[in-house]
Amino acid sequence: MKKLSKILSNIKFMFSYSWKIGPSNLICALFEIIIETAEPFLLLILPQCIIDALVYGAPWSKVLFHTLLYIGVFALCKIIRIIHNASSAHIINGCDVKNSLSYSSDFLGMDYENLENDELRNINQRVAGNVRANAFVYEVFVPTVTNILKFIGYTYIIATLHPLLILFLLGLVFLNSYISKKTEKINYEFEPVTARFQRKQSYLFGTMIGFDWAKEVRINKADTWLHEKHRKVTEEYMNENIKLQKKHLPFNILSSVISFSETFVTYVYCALMAITGSITIGSFSVYVGAIANFSSSLNAVVQSFIHNSYVMKRIDEYHDYRERIKPVHESTDPENSPVLDNAPAIEFVNVSFRYPGTDFDVLKNVSLKIEGGKRLAIVGYNGAGKTTLIKLLCRLYEPTEGEILYNGINIRDIRYKDYMDILSVVLQDFKLFAFPVWENIILNGKMDEERLEYCIDKCGLNSKVASLPKGVNTSIGREFDEGGIEFSGGEGQKLASARALYKNGKISIMDEPTSALDPIAEYELYNRFDQIIMNNTALYVSHRLASAKFCDKVAVFADGRIIEEGTHDQLMNKNGVYCEMFNKQAQYYREEAGI
Repeated sequence: MKKLSKILSNIKFMFSYSWKIGPSNLICALFEIIIETAEPFLLLILPQCIIDALVYGAPWSKVLFHTLLYIGVFALCKIIRIIHNASSAHIINGCDVKNSLSYSSDFLGMDYENLENDELRNINQRVAGNVRANAFVYEVFVPTVTNILKFIGYTYIIATLHPLLILFLLGLVFLNSYISKKTEKINYEFEPVTARFQRKQSYLFGTMIGFDWAKEVRINKADTWLHEKHRKVTEEYMNENIKLQKKHLPFNILSSVISFSETFVTYVYCALMAITGSITIGSFSVYVGAIANFSSSLNAVVQSFIHNSYVMKRIDEYHDYRERIKPVHESTDPENSPVLDNAPAIEFVNVSFRYPGTDFDVLKNVSLKIEGGKRLAIVGYNGAGKTTLIKLLCRLYEPTEGEILYNGINIRDIRYKDYMDILSVVLQDFKLFAFPVWENIILNGKMDEERLEYCIDKCGLNSKVASLPKGVNTSIGREFDEGGIEFSGGEGQKLASARALYKNGKISIMDEPTSALDPIAEYELYNRFDQIIMNNTALYVSHRLASAKFCDKVAVFADGRIIEEGTHDQLMNKNGVYCEMFNKQAQYYREEAGI
């Protein structure tokens, strides 16, 4: 009963989901059931009248009437099917688009750390292709109901010939159902292999044709290297597919033997009945067709139930997937979020963190405080844990131990959406979107032309924007606009800074976004950004020290810990790691920057 209850619950969910995606789709499906059920019976029975009229010498007028009736019904069925297909095509495509949007929405809302979970990505690949509204309606609901109705109709026809034939056919169908169950299980177990291959193949194919990689591929002659990787992945999949086909082979042979036995017995029996005069020649064609269709429809019914049992498993996987990808903040967001003051104080209290699936801490018992409206420089060599600290502050991950405080309040006690609103971040690996310049700056914010111009000016993009053919309306990249342009690395970093400035969050963060700039340009960008964020609390992350001198505090990271902390002057006087780093880099910008 528990299993049945779960199945009914899944069916109810899929009908509800399908109705939500597209109510008209279910109406089209019901109409298709009527067409698919009625047409084969009409086209099976009507020829009997024509054949019997010809064989038994009926008047030509009767033969002509039955012939025209058959032609008319045949033509009407085709016209109805054409009209139905034309009207439903748009609805079905629309539902597929809505379904895709639903899945992409789930993906966009997923917690950042889940994006790195290989198991979840494989499940996403699997359920996204199988748990769809149209897949359920046209691959589960319509075939199952249609074949059940056909089975009932063919059973009635065959019963008028001889009831024992039904028992014989049921035995063959039982054997076929055993085969179907085995092959469906084999296919289900092969799905993870397919999902894994599709992910790899999609990445490699996208890399080979993608514009983002085009320069790297050509300059480094990586085409052969990528092609070889694609060949190996495809070969690996084909080898697995051969194993799959070998598992299928004995069942395919057995299925062919069953099909031959059914055809031989039914044709011989019906032929003897026609020779002895027990049935007419026209009835012979009806019974032979009914028997063949009986087996195929019953096989289809059995296979549908076997297939649907695996569909239910996929729906269970989908429910599990939906539960696992629910953003943490959805269940932990407080009902009442505290007031988020200007220039907040930020404090890390005994924070440790390890990435999911690893067994070592990237951050180790870090305690650090920055007063409201102050500037903190986070420095250290690559791999020291600086960017990980920012990921925690931005709630891309949650600390493994310890807590992060906003004016003394754990940031987990702040409504997630409200907290995101106060962050203005320029990431190390920032991205530009294939849309106009102005959209890249404001993103989902409200358009304020005066503020847009202000941000472009303050981030040093005036001359670049003035040179563009359509100004701020010029697209970045040529994915959607042949007149689009490419930004250099430094220009892109300035645009990313303008984006953060436009958002005007209370906490400003620059996480090593200046790698494409020379030390002098980096220093100037940091200085300019620092002046225009005014009283915001700011964190500057870098392995270069351009931002350190004008910050109120410097924290030096190494191996996931803070090894030095203080002002620039204090750390220089200490003559430790920071002093050594600064002196090594000073030759690049001391004279030009005046520091």
